[in-house]
Amino acid sequence: MYKKSIHQNVITLLVLFIAVTSIMLAFGSDVFSSQSAVSLGGFDEGYSISARNEVLESVSLSSFHIKNIKRGEIIRLYNELPEEKIVSPTLMFITYLSIVDVYVDGRLVYSYGHEYYNEEKIIPKKQHLITLDDRDKNNKLEIVVVAGENGAFESLGPIYFGTRKDLIKSFLQKHRLVIFIGGFFIMYACLLLSLALYLSLQKKRALSLLTSAGVAILFGAYIYAYEDVFCFISNNAYFFTMLEYITLYFIPLAIVLTIYSVQNYKAGLFQRILEIINFILPVIFIILHVLNKVHLSRFPIAIHILCVADILFIFPPLVKRLYSEFKKELESTTYTGINAFSYLTFGFIIFMFMGFIEIVKYNVQIYGSNPDNFLTRVNYLTLGALYFAICLFIYYLLNGIEHVNSKYVKEQLEGLAYTDELTGLMNRAKCMQFIKTLSGPYAVVSIDLDRLKTVNDSYGHLEGDKMIKSFAELLVKAFQGASLIGRTGGDEFMVIYENPSSNVCDMAIRQLEDDMNEFNQKGEIFNLSASMGYAYSSERSSMGFTDVFYLADSRMYEMKEKHHA
Repeated sequence: MYKKSIHQNVITLLVLFIAVTSIMLAFGSDVFSSQSAVSLGGFDEGYSISARNEVLESVSLSSFHIKNIKRGEIIRLYNELPEEKIVSPTLMFITYLSIVDVYVDGRLVYSYGHEYYNEEKIIPKKQHLITLDDRDKNNKLEIVVVAGENGAFESLGPIYFGTRKDLIKSFLQKHRLVIFIGGFFIMYACLLLSLALYLSLQKKRALSLLTSAGVAILFGAYIYAYEDVFCFISNNAYFFTMLEYITLYFIPLAIVLTIYSVQNYKAGLFQRILEIINFILPVIFIILHVLNKVHLSRFPIAIHILCVADILFIFPPLVKRLYSEFKKELESTTYTGINAFSYLTFGFIIFMFMGFIEIVKYNVQIYGSNPDNFLTRVNYLTLGALYFAICLFIYYLLNGIEHVNSKYVKEQLEGLAYTDELTGLMNRAKCMQFIKTLSGPYAVVSIDLDRLKTVNDSYGHLEGDKMIKSFAELLVKAFQGASLIGRTGGDEFMVIYENPSSNVCDMAIRQLEDDMNEFNQKGEIFNLSASMGYAYSSERSSMGFTDVFYLADSRMYEMKEKHHA
């Protein structure tokens, strides 16, 4: 059973991973792009680049890389504007933490970032859309880029040229996968917040949902900021640049808190220390930035080291616990065949793996080679976050289904344990359990089925069982509204009313007697009759249930003596 369940979950998770990956690759490819968007951006070749007292001729921007750039270093790009006959030609390109000046035939047509540089503030990254005059065709183009930070960038470009409308269309098409993923996180967060609000109104725990919603918002904001969507649609470049760094730095803490809140996991001392560091470091970075001591752009390596520490020391114990919970669930008597833990574990592992790859890619690009291909253009952290969110959503869904199913199974098992098999009434164990819960006023009816032994001896136990079942059906009908109807022995029955009215027992007993008289007219080989006695707790206000039941039982025996007289 255990190995079979493991194999089923592994196959399901692999199919899920392959399906989601295939859909994203297809959605992010040029298959769904218009031809103009695919071919746009041919303004990449033929540059003369002046950097570090060296001039490079006939350079393509995609092949130009510069390592360890320092604050204040200047890169100059020279080229001729394309000859396309278009109205209001526009240049589009993005720069990171740098000053930009654009000249056409020596005439300054665009400038950005000088005020930040002069005040020694961080220069926001900026998606530049520069509309030129119609006369600016077949003219000399010069773009001057001044690094505002050490390590501000490693490459330049691409630079796009065309109409403003086509450039915007191209950007949106090339970023549609990013827009979809970010939108997924935002809608996912809204869904979780709605569920959390509903559970809060129901006075139920909603902490894990609130934490997960916060993580979804964090991921959505980071993806849109990192992938330049906010930068493209807004003029507040500084705010969204800060948002990119802040969300990135708080992602490790957010993931750890999500795991703990979902699983109610109590971390060990070392894990708690790492949690504190996950919170304190970003706060320190923000304070240093606000005080203009060290800019936020200088700390990615520190966060990468922290992420590696999290992967090595926090996640393995969590995955181990999830595995043990999974195994315990399989061995449980209420296991329903659904296990949400495996999906949650899979999400953690994929996110860790993707995050680690992104860290390696980032450092290789800075300190090693910087190839431009499909593998280097993929943001693995974004993909990992998407898989994590999908697995977390499946976890909540299956966990809810699992909870309902296990509750149903538990109720069924309890029904088997506390139900009399022959009559379907509560058995003696359930009656004793129910008695312990009595707190307010109540009434007890003690009932004994007459002549059961005679029927068993004369006609056999099958007829005796039929007699008991027939009597139980009439008992349920007559004592509608009772808190408990149980069979405590072979021919012994008990009924309990909570908060009873003064005549409820009399009325039910008369109804039962009428029903038995009606039954006896059917011509069965046995007749039904019963001896009954009742007592109210108010008659023994200073005594416990035993005394109240004894009073009811003694009254029952008084009637039984009359029946046997």
